Amino acid sequence: QRWTDYTGISLDVPGRWEDIVHAEDVERSKTAWGDSLLSGKPFSIEYRLKGPDNLYRWHLNRAIAIRNSNGNITKWVGTSTDIQSQVEIKETLLGLKQLTDSVIQDAPVLLWAVDKNGIFTYYDGKVAKILGLKAQDRIGISIFDLYDGRAEIAGNVRRALQGETVTGESQ
Repeated sequence: QRWTDYTGISLDVPGRWEDIVHAEDVERSKTAWGDSLLSGKPFSIEYRLKGPDNLYRWHLNRAIAIRNSNGNITKWVGTSTDIQSQVEIKETLLGLKQLTDSVIQDAPVLLWAVDKNGIFTYYDGKVAKILGLKAQDRIGISIFDLYDGRAEIAGNVRRALQGETVTGESQ
């Protein structure tokens, strides 16, 4: 009933789904559904559906085949979940990531992060590029090994990993 309330289409009327799926999503939906029909594998797709207000909202549509004792598909059972909020959050986060990446690449800084064991998990920035330092050469190694002869850096990192606020600059 909720499907009919949202889409205005009864499940008893085949073929009308194309009227409510966004034009850019129809072919992808047909392909995914066709693959599921042929293989019997679960169907899962994110697409935009037109609601009663004639506005499109993102939905996650999933379906699974129900088979008889001979292994033939007798029906499909599925759900359509409104994921508009999640898609908007994802788009916002992607925009923020792009902005952050841009700032990191343009600012005259070297940024790095380590896990609780002092292993680099992030390493980037304009200074890294100027100095020819590559993230792939740092990620996964210990900061304590890298700065073995630099007691001040190692000490500051150890204190920070223990929860202490550490400020200062190192050259």
